[in-house]
Amino acid sequence: MTGYPVRLAIVCAVFIVACCALRLSLLHTRAFDPDELQHVHAAWAVHEGQLPFRDFFEHHMPGVQFMLAPMMGRFHVDDAADDAIRFLFVARTLMWIFAGLVVALTVFLGMLDGGAAVGWLSGGLLTTSIVFTSRTLEIRPDTPGLALWLASLICMATALRPGADGDRRPRYLFMASGFFFGGALVFNQKLLLAGPGLLLFAGLYVRQQSTRPPRARALDVVSFGLASAAPLFALLAYFWYQAAAGDFVRDVLITNLGWPREVSVRSTLNWMVLRDPWLMTVVVAGVVQAAIEMRRQRSTSLSTGLLLFPTISLVVGLFIIPTPYPQYMLLMLPAGSVLGARFVWALCDALPARRRFVRGGSTVDCVIVAASAVCVAAIGMYVARPFFMHPAAYPALGVTTVIAVAMLASRRKVEWTAVILLGACSAYTLQQLRWMQGESNADALREMRYIHTMTQPTDRVLDGFSGLSWFRPHASFFPFLHQGVRNHLSAREAAGVAEVLAKCAERPKLVILDEHLIGISPAVAPLVSRFYDPSRSKLIWIRKPETCHENKSEGAERAFQ
Repeated sequence: MTGYPVRLAIVCAVFIVACCALRLSLLHTRAFDPDELQHVHAAWAVHEGQLPFRDFFEHHMPGVQFMLAPMMGRFHVDDAADDAIRFLFVARTLMWIFAGLVVALTVFLGMLDGGAAVGWLSGGLLTTSIVFTSRTLEIRPDTPGLALWLASLICMATALRPGADGDRRPRYLFMASGFFFGGALVFNQKLLLAGPGLLLFAGLYVRQQSTRPPRARALDVVSFGLASAAPLFALLAYFWYQAAAGDFVRDVLITNLGWPREVSVRSTLNWMVLRDPWLMTVVVAGVVQAAIEMRRQRSTSLSTGLLLFPTISLVVGLFIIPTPYPQYMLLMLPAGSVLGARFVWALCDALPARRRFVRGGSTVDCVIVAASAVCVAAIGMYVARPFFMHPAAYPALGVTTVIAVAMLASRRKVEWTAVILLGACSAYTLQQLRWMQGESNADALREMRYIHTMTQPTDRVLDGFSGLSWFRPHASFFPFLHQGVRNHLSAREAAGVAEVLAKCAERPKLVILDEHLIGISPAVAPLVSRFYDPSRSKLIWIRKPETCHENKSEGAERAFQ
């Protein structure tokens, strides 16, 4: 099909804008994930002059902390609960902006790979993802890191376009791509898992038949590597200047390599299919189609390999890392949406003429791609078991979609065929968005305000993993104590967390006694009951008004021991 797909572009653009507006409306009501408050608390600690890894425990890259910390100067987050909560939603709004940028970059990346139709369909498919919608509403380093990762892919894809072989433009684009990749690593070190895929692509790029000399192509790859290292070396130099380079390397690299396994790959993939069964259907079909096309057309597959190899590398990486949490799927969704859009558009374009939708492929190849889509769709239906108002609604929707696609394809309405398929993919998403609209964070906000009321800016708070005590000094070196951190701690470190409750001089003003804090030591709950009074919140305990006499302190220490 030739020409710019005007109708498809208009429908997809309206759909994307509507989904972005809906995400903005959910921003203030979406329930808080403890990870969000953990990242904000770390940013506040940086704002207060502390250094991650040296002054408090952290095992994430510090990009989001360094980004949010300067913004806090405009808010009285220590003194005013309203300002503290306002900043929380300002930070979420910033994530929403990055998410919108990710969608725009996905559209552009799709256009570079497969033309305007694939680009707009890519953005439309990505916005149907409930995983993308929910995770990018939260304050996480993954979202800005994802935007930089896409910028890196776009620069490299632009360097591969015809007409740039004889000048230095590809070299500069490879350098820009490397710089964006290094910047993405400053936010999210899990992107290192894309490294093997990038190395495979680099080998294919150097060996390709091109008017650009092999030596020049090899220098392009070297330029990418050096530019990638620049942001990381700058970050390491900063910590070295602060006499904390060893702490930085230990916690973001060595500690994470030895991290205890918290979740399984199976549970994460099941979680993904449960929420995005139809997106996963087209993504898997797109990956299989791209792999077959690369095997059939090796000389023209560079741009496809740029999307395919890192995506597969990231998926394989889920089986290697000990914590394959659902948010790590974000790194794969944009490129996966582009590959899925290539499959959808090729299918819609081939149906009217009854052609094979796998370029250079055989009938068997088309059957393999179709079978992969059917298998994932069947698994998705079994896992998600979607229903909308009535269990018969989805079978009816499926039959209606097949009939509409057949009728439109017979009339060569390729654009509208793609629109119908996009609409069918979004039905389950809209159902889940309705559920998300019913969520509320009112209880968490009330508890945050209560903690601000009951404490002064200098009062320390001991928390497990609720995150409600953000903008208050943490009583322990470990500001979050979820299961992974608890399993990582030595016996002495775990005892040290509980020990602050036994020593009167170190006893915090408040304790948030959640399951994570209780799990650190069997001594925690008895010490809290002895030295703290319960509050109106079942989790928050207030220190009793007592004077720190030596005998009391010694008695508490003996009780702890």
